[in-house]
Amino acid sequence: MPQTQDLHSQAADSDFTNSQLAICAKALTFRYSGAFDPVISIPDWQVAVGERVFLQGASGSGKSTLLQLLCGLQIGKGKLSVAETELSQLSTAKRDRFRAQNIGMVFQQFNLIPYLSSLDNVVLAASLAGRAGAASTELARSLLNDTGLELKLWKHRADILSIGQQQRVAIARALINSPQILLFDEPTSALDDVNRNLFMQVLTQHLGAHTDTTAIFVSHDTRLASYFDKSIALSDLSTCGVNGAINNAY
Repeated sequence: MPQTQDLHSQAADSDFTNSQLAICAKALTFRYSGAFDPVISIPDWQVAVGERVFLQGASGSGKSTLLQLLCGLQIGKGKLSVAETELSQLSTAKRDRFRAQNIGMVFQQFNLIPYLSSLDNVVLAASLAGRAGAASTELARSLLNDTGLELKLWKHRADILSIGQQQRVAIARALINSPQILLFDEPTSALDDVNRNLFMQVLTQHLGAHTDTTAIFVSHDTRLASYFDKSIALSDLSTCGVNGAINNAY
């Protein structure tokens, strides 16, 4: 019997470090300080390298919390491997560097540095990943052009741009380091139909050119699911009830 258990353990460890997996979570839970119920409780979840996943769920169901776990902004209990790296084993500083080098993120509010120009916001992301230089600046210009941001706006402060213009900068910033994993947290919820369609067009073009890039796109807008390889309801992934998540999620 002990030998059988060892074999199961070795198989589990092999799955956890499989180079064909971009994300591997086992017995992953997270609860906020002072909360009785966990926001996230995922028994087993794997995402293959290059897979594009649409993750849907009601407001307050823990979608944003899951993305924070995937990028190392929060650390839960259990095992979570992202790009073959177990995030809980990294210090805060190493997680920051890992995130800058391997993960691109687009948030609902975009989180641009307000006093920096559009171009500088994108170049800064390259600098944080240790990739500053003329080549990165040229790539930033190319990405801003690809998103449709007018040249005259590249030197404008981010805080005077429209929502649609900020969205374009956020896309370019997420793509500047050619990340292994792209995470999207309700990025189209504040956009009109025209800007939403542009966003999805730019994303689709990028993913088509970078077939090894893994994408997790969180949204309640099920109309967008057709752009992705797989659609998953968070309620099917996590064993937490929606009511408990609403009480605890931020």
